[in-house]
Amino acid sequence: MKPAASLFLSWTLMGLISCDSDDTKGTSDTGPNAADDADADADADADADADADADADADADADADADPSYDAELSLQDNLDGGVSVLSILEHHSVTELYGLSHQGGYIFHVDESTGAGMVSHSISDSGPTHWNDFSNPAPDLGLGSAIGDGESNTNAIVDALGEDTYAARYAFDAETNGFSDWYLPSIDELTAVYENLHLAGLGDASAGLSYWSSTDEATGAWVIYFANGSTYTPNKTHDHHDVLPVRNF
Repeated sequence: MKPAASLFLSWTLMGLISCDSDDTKGTSDTGPNAADDADADADADADADADADADADADADADADADPSYDAELSLQDNLDGGVSVLSILEHHSVTELYGLSHQGGYIFHVDESTGAGMVSHSISDSGPTHWNDFSNPAPDLGLGSAIGDGESNTNAIVDALGEDTYAARYAFDAETNGFSDWYLPSIDELTAVYENLHLAGLGDASAGLSYWSSTDEATGAWVIYFANGSTYTPNKTHDHHDVLPVRNF
């Protein structure tokens, strides 16, 4: 039988061992797991900073790509030349103030106020009076449109029908003026807009002494405007000769 003092010492030692074991369990959370958590927090912070930097760069790029702002100290022409959009200009000016301004190869004669899209015209010097129809072909009755917006499709239809040769729509189709090559023969309503919005105001470069073909046809004739007085008529497509005033979209 062990003495009482010896038993007491054994119990005391066992208690100390038990306490050390509990302390070890209690402090194990500050070991490798805690270090991993700290690393994860650091990575999260780094990712957040990277995202913030990326957002800032994107905002800067968006600002750089934004249209230049309208400057009331500059002329309309300078604003347009500086890249200010037509819609921005229309917030400060009426559409008629845009007519006659030089833009994308020609003189503005029509603007869609809801979209800012429009049309310009520019004369060409190498055509001279020509016929509407190719002499080598019977005059086609294509029934082409008269409205603003019809001229380009009219011209394509004429060129498809008549092919290579010398005629009004072909001159416009082949024109390369001021760096642009997508010109076309205007419809009668587009040509009327050139006459009314430019020529009557002394703008643009059409000649008062010339009559110009449109791309709008009617049986054996096609519509023409005489720019001396604005009269319209339908001369013979094949035998009559008139001038060409190409237009293009912007």
